[in-house]
Amino acid sequence: MPSSPPQFIQLNPQDPAPDFAQIINVLIQWDVDAQVERIMREDEEEGQTPTPDGPQPGIHPSWAKNCEDAGINFIFLIPTDSPQHYEIAPFVSIDWSTTSPELLGTQGCGCPVHAKHLHAHADEFPHTALDRRQELFFADNQTHSNGVDWAMRQEGDDTLRAEVIRHRAARTKVIHCARQVTELRKQLADDQLALAESTCRIARANGYRRLRHHITNTLTPTTSTMHMRQISRI
Repeated sequence: MPSSPPQFIQLNPQDPAPDFAQIINVLIQWDVDAQVERIMREDEEEGQTPTPDGPQPGIHPSWAKNCEDAGINFIFLIPTDSPQHYEIAPFVSIDWSTTSPELLGTQGCGCPVHAKHLHAHADEFPHTALDRRQELFFADNQTHSNGVDWAMRQEGDDTLRAEVIRHRAARTKVIHCARQVTELRKQLADDQLALAESTCRIARANGYRRLRHHITNTLTPTTSTMHMRQISRI
């Protein structure tokens, strides 16, 4: 409450009584000032209250809840404070920023974040492997790729979406490596041809016998800068 009372209370008792409307206006103004002062004081105290630091297990970190009424979304075991003890991550998120999407799990706000690769959940019934045509269905940058992306949104399975992203990235790497191997094979063939041609020219020049003769007959410490041990090894 304000420290000073309304002005009309401090009037001289011998002065005429103030107008009733004036008293009402002063009381209203006094109440408004008191409310403003209280709000300002509460805001100041709230600003001085330190926010909690460190891990806060169970406090929602703006991620999705993993355990809901319908059941558990992801079986993701993460370590707890107790040694050798694990629990299903109560909060999860998916990192879509990589070519191999990961499932992130934590116990709460400020708690350690654990990650693992997000793989497609297997169907309840066994299925045969994809043939080459079916595998091409999931390739990126194809005429039908936009349709596959639309179908994944309709399906709503994040694990399948993550696997398709990983499959496309792996396919891109395979194509890149295959092109590199093709170029290296061509370069290898060119280098092998150059080596064979150079070998033939040395043979025609009788290079082996001419140089071997000098090493066998005239290589000594006197005729060279090499010491005897090095010449013996040669």
